Amino acid sequence: MAEIDLAELDACVEEQLRRWTVPGAVVGIWRDGETTLRAYGVANLDVGWPTRGDMRFRIASISKVFTATLAMTLVDDGLLDLDTPVVKYLPELELADAEAREQITMRMLLSHMSGLYGDYKADFGLGDDAMMRSLSIFATLPQQTRPGEIWAYCNSGFQLAGTVIARILDTTFDEAMEARVFEPAGLTTTCFAAHDTFGWPCAMGHVQTGPDSDEHVVTGQYYPRNRRPAGGIISTATDLLRFARMHMNGGEIDGRRVLSTAAAQEMQTAQARGGGWDNSWGVGWNLQPVDGVTTVGHNGSISGFESSLHLVPEQQTAFIVLTNSGRGSAAYPGIDNWLLEHVCGLHSAPPQTMTLPEAERAKLAGHYARPGYDISVGVAGDGLRIDYSAPHPLSGETVPYPAQELAPVSVTEFLVLNGPNANGRVEFVPGESGSPRFVRMGSRLAGRVE
Repeated sequence: MAEIDLAELDACVEEQLRRWTVPGAVVGIWRDGETTLRAYGVANLDVGWPTRGDMRFRIASISKVFTATLAMTLVDDGLLDLDTPVVKYLPELELADAEAREQITMRMLLSHMSGLYGDYKADFGLGDDAMMRSLSIFATLPQQTRPGEIWAYCNSGFQLAGTVIARILDTTFDEAMEARVFEPAGLTTTCFAAHDTFGWPCAMGHVQTGPDSDEHVVTGQYYPRNRRPAGGIISTATDLLRFARMHMNGGEIDGRRVLSTAAAQEMQTAQARGGGWDNSWGVGWNLQPVDGVTTVGHNGSISGFESSLHLVPEQQTAFIVLTNSGRGSAAYPGIDNWLLEHVCGLHSAPPQTMTLPEAERAKLAGHYARPGYDISVGVAGDGLRIDYSAPHPLSGETVPYPAQELAPVSVTEFLVLNGPNANGRVEFVPGESGSPRFVRMGSRLAGRVE
């Protein structure tokens, strides 16, 4: 393979950071047995510390792949069956839907197919009993769809999966992760608790002061313990690339086995069609074809941090983009595409749009909602327009966000044309009558309100 043009990479990253006013980023690449680290911008706007390649970042939902990895170590040991209803392991679990309670399995939780509403924000503190006490909230969560019916991104499913693991092992989730994943994989700069980062260089998270603002401010770093299985890990680019190498190497790293080869392969085997372009979900991993090659990865988004991890197992190549901005997800697609093309020789492009009669588009127009989100869809030009309100990350107050313009890709799928979510997908999920039942936006389902 050709040498990576680091000057060209730097120009690409710096342009994306400038465009979206992202304070800082670290890019890590594993290729040909070598790790390359590049650091950009500042780690903390308040004090101006420069970003370093060895800095720790909150990796947000990339943590879900760690939780799935931990679950598969239990499968390897015969302690967990992915297809046994989780109520067998947690008989005290109560759900709003009694039928779903008897049906939801660990496989469904780890592939976002449980049908549970996914984004509850309850905080049960930092005690060892936080996750077990959080079980009380699950009886209040809406059952949006039947288990196994429709894919929808689900944080609460991973929180429940972590509680199952803790119960089976009769320990805390954190201790189980450290003993079964962090330590055997040799992840020496990865942890959960902020106090474990003392003495290490750490990036601070930043959020926009308003929905369409270029100004960022430092945000709080607290994260509830009961939600750690869904997004609580703090790590470095070096450790994340090591984790990726372990998965590309069939569950083994430097002679240390974390997973069986069968378990590693199962995680990279499609379980459900996803909510992106032609993608599917394995056990924890997002599987995305690019130029005929399957890439394996996961993104992460939490208040003040957004990140992207890609593996190309066919090429034994991986790369990580870590940002300290709540708008980092607008910056990293351009960086990811540069890396796919210049490091892996793969070309990623958005799907082709099409013409859809106004009458067909009008069938999709209307009002949709999910907790905290109010979404209005209308016909506009040759496509659709979405106006929506959502909680602001600083105040928590529901505020209007800039409208999204959509172009049709199929009768039910639309391409976002503008703003930080450009090239993303919005999909309308039909009900039994054929009229829309949900709009899937940001990988979440919002129900149609008649």
